[in-house]
Amino acid sequence: KDGLDLLVSDVALKGDQMSGTELAKALLDSHGNVPVVFVTGTPPDLWDERDRQNLRALRSKSRVAVLEKPFLPAALESTVESLLQQKQPPS
Repeated sequence: KDGLDLLVSDVALKGDQMSGTELAKALLDSHGNVPVVFVTGTPPDLWDERDRQNLRALRSKSRVAVLEKPFLPAALESTVESLLQQKQPPS
């Protein structure tokens, strides 16, 4: 593998080419099971339908966490540690 251990992405990315959930789906398609942390200022129940569907699909394939802004650095640290320690879901 290429040493990619984790993706941290905002859900809303600048421009309209790709959202954070689409980025994560593309990464999982090309790199296999990589844990994902989404950071967002919007709760998932208020995301657009495409991103909510992507989140559901990603959770069935990989370890995924959502951190709502603002959050403390310790929250990010513990979330990352937890995801890296969890077992991968079955394929």
